[in-house]
Amino acid sequence: MRKFISLLILLLACSAMQAQSTAYLGVSLGYATPGGESMDGIENGIDFGVVHAGYRFTENWGIVLNLNSSGHIVEDTNSEVALGVAYFGVGGMYTLPLNGMYIDIKPQIAPIMVGVFTNEGEAVDDITYRGTGFVLGNSLVFGGDRGFAFSVNLDYLVGKWTELEMLGETIDIDEDNDMSLFKLGVGVRYNF
Repeated sequence: MRKFISLLILLLACSAMQAQSTAYLGVSLGYATPGGESMDGIENGIDFGVVHAGYRFTENWGIVLNLNSSGHIVEDTNSEVALGVAYFGVGGMYTLPLNGMYIDIKPQIAPIMVGVFTNEGEAVDDITYRGTGFVLGNSLVFGGDRGFAFSVNLDYLVGKWTELEMLGETIDIDEDNDMSLFKLGVGVRYNF
């Protein structure tokens, strides 16, 4: 993971010398619908894009880094038990201009994906899922090349939980571990 982040920083530094570059930093809020075998009994929830960062090497090509989380109530628990899912995504970005707006197409890998169960805000027997995934992210962005812009985001996260940590012990998971989140939200970003 450290090598991957070092490579990413090196790419950013090398591309900073190019004249055509735009960076952005933003947040988002939306609605998340869970799917997959491991998400049975999990209700729809709220998605929060904690950090959306991007850097364009050229007018069309760039990279993105995203940190997202969503909160979901577990069915039939009287709203006491919840599941929080967070992931870190990194990948490429292709920007397509569209009559004063533009579309960012952002396929990403999610090398870090975590799911934590809570009961009224407290961890449930220290149950934590860990895994990896893939994100197909898309944003329709309204606004100029500099300053504030707004976006409508449509993201699809698909992955697998590979480990379950419970009461201090880690167990490898081989079956019933598929998960997905379909997310629709709005965001605000600042273009540098």
